[in-house]
Amino acid sequence: MSRRALEHVDALLSPSTYTADRHKAGGVVQPIHVLPLFSALTPEVSPTPRRRGPPYFLFVGRVTASKGVVPLVKQFAAMPDLELVVVGDGELRESLKRDFAQLRNIRFLGPLPQEQLVPLYRDALALILPSFAPETFGLAVVEAFACGTPAIVRDAGVLGEIVRSTGGGLIYSSDLELELAIRKLSSNPAFRAELGRLAYAGFQRMYTRDRHLDNYIGIIDDILTRKSRNRVKAHAACLNVP
Repeated sequence: MSRRALEHVDALLSPSTYTADRHKAGGVVQPIHVLPLFSALTPEVSPTPRRRGPPYFLFVGRVTASKGVVPLVKQFAAMPDLELVVVGDGELRESLKRDFAQLRNIRFLGPLPQEQLVPLYRDALALILPSFAPETFGLAVVEAFACGTPAIVRDAGVLGEIVRSTGGGLIYSSDLELELAIRKLSSNPAFRAELGRLAYAGFQRMYTRDRHLDNYIGIIDDILTRKSRNRVKAHAACLNVP
């Protein structure tokens, strides 16, 4: 049924090259255009340097096993000199909050409205996304980039794709690599600032609402142009039939 339905589709839209490639590998033969999502979280001005205060790293997302939150929290439990702030809800939030309640460097804030995320992103040393499951898109990464904050991501699905295309963060594959990335960003303000600059530049270049709309309209224009040419060719072929 789905294959028959796709026969009438001019093109498919994918939020990432990773997702497009997975669909192609699954047998989709229709054209697939990569159209990244955009951040609705857009500070009114360019990101400012983070405020003075205890250094912290940030997790934003669903507090579930597939998101890798448990090993992340355990990692910071062994690093009492650095703080982890966890934003989001999920089936593990209450149990993790209870199990690690004695640690002053780990805070669970629960779900927050969008307007409260901007200062949290802006003042974090980095966003950390430790997802085990491949992500189709990393919206939290793009939101962090909009605030001039770099990201540390596990190489799962599109997360590595976003960081590689912008240079706005670090990619890891093991707990040791994550610890080294955390230590490097926390001990080297100049390095953190450079990654933040690249993150914000990448956001402006690829992940704004205007860029998304421009790309979408461009895709529609290309489809209409192709269909118009095909109609002209079909009409010409009919006229040439003896």
